[in-house]
Amino acid sequence: MLIAAGPVVLLVLHLVLWRTRFGRLVRAATQDRAMVGALGVNQALLFTAVFTAGSFLAGLGGALQLAREPANLGMDLTVLGDAFVVVVVAAWARSPAPISPRC
Repeated sequence: MLIAAGPVVLLVLHLVLWRTRFGRLVRAATQDRAMVGALGVNQALLFTAVFTAGSFLAGLGGALQLAREPANLGMDLTVLGDAFVVVVVAAWARSPAPISPRC
């Protein structure tokens, strides 16, 4: 279920962000927030909607994960450790300077 839901969520997000007025406003607000405000868009409502959508996606991810393994008290530490490793490795991979032990 989790494998099938990932591409579906990606496709829906892509369509929402690139084919709807809401997506156009979100993209515009991330580029030039002052101009969007000058055009009369309620920025507070827009960013609240984006936060709500992100919260929904986080909840959806958690709900889909529970089908794979049961919830327990140590689950947050496992996920946090994995996320930390991903962030550190991605930062090293994007670093323009070579990493050497003699720095």
